[in-house]
Amino acid sequence: MVDASSSPAPAPVTRAEAERLLEAVSAALALPIPPPCLPGTSDALVRLSEAAALLLSFRLGERDEPAPVFRP
Repeated sequence: MVDASSSPAPAPVTRAEAERLLEAVSAALALPIPPPCLPGTSDALVRLSEAAALLLSFRLGERDEPAPVFRP
């Protein structure tokens, strides 16, 4: 089992990395992204990776567990 508390959170992707990733995934899925949509799509991917990095940077303690029932 991997100890998640010892591994660093991944860094968010850069705009250039997002563009390369979108190009590769688009080709692999044969799902073209129209050129006018590329800037917004890569910006969204960068923002999502920033949010994911923030969440993954939160360290949980040894005894932390998810709640059995969500109560707002």
